[in-house]
Amino acid sequence: MIGLYRLRKTGVLGTKLSGPVRTALVFATVVVMLGLNTVYVAERFNKDRPLDYLSGKLTRDEYIQLFRPEYATFQFANEHLAENSKIFGLFMGGRGYYSDRFIAFSDSLFHRVARHAESGKDVAKTLTNKGFTHICSVFPASIYG
Repeated sequence: MIGLYRLRKTGVLGTKLSGPVRTALVFATVVVMLGLNTVYVAERFNKDRPLDYLSGKLTRDEYIQLFRPEYATFQFANEHLAENSKIFGLFMGGRGYYSDRFIAFSDSLFHRVARHAESGKDVAKTLTNKGFTHICSVFPASIYG
């Protein structure tokens, strides 16, 4: 709608077009815009399939797992790690709200530690010194073909 306002202010929809032509052009533009939004909403609805969850066909956990490959890792950590565990999340999308344990996401910290380390033991020692007890990482199966 702001675009239509700007077109009118610049004169494109102003003095050069008569009333009925201008009205038809505005109406057609609005119809096209609404049509494009309708297509977008339909595509999102088909992709996200909310009725599978809302109808009870899928549980909450099953539904989230369809779209978040790291969700199972969070669930495993929530069920099996001690309450005082401190997790270093690596390549996990920064979705700490799924974790009931403390989790920190810092790819830059990992890169910095790895760059200055001589071995994997050095990386583990540095992260342990920072208080981390576990490292969680998820690599989608699509990476490996």
